[in-house]
Amino acid sequence: MLFDPDDVAAGNVVRFRRAKPDRVVRSRKPAHPKIVSVEDFTQAQVIRRAKAAGGLRTARKAERVGRPVKHVYLFRGLIRCGACERKMEGSPRKYGMYYRCPARTLAPGAPALLAHPPTIYLREESLRDAVNGWVGELFDQQNIG
Repeated sequence: MLFDPDDVAAGNVVRFRRAKPDRVVRSRKPAHPKIVSVEDFTQAQVIRRAKAAGGLRTARKAERVGRPVKHVYLFRGLIRCGACERKMEGSPRKYGMYYRCPARTLAPGAPALLAHPPTIYLREESLRDAVNGWVGELFDQQNIG
């Protein structure tokens, strides 16, 4: 297809378009064994399209698969910043694992940044020890009964 029909020297462009139904060639004999039934395939497509209609966030959730992680964070998604209430994110450092506040990603001049320290780091090891101590107290002999 010409890039510009009025200017032949502009060159060609490849455009893929869906073939019209009367131009589609289908085999009368199956070329390979069925992997999925037509009903299952159709149902999967309906679910996928319904999720896609819910917006990008829903569509992403439909496509998510487990993937290997480089670092394991004990309190992933559970720690919030005391200054801005945003979830803290795991951050490996030279001497251990930390959780840091992602406030640096806020827009400059955002109200949450006015009273927010430039960086907030929380060491996972000290948090783990405090939580273990607290759980240990809960199951102490004097508390069981």
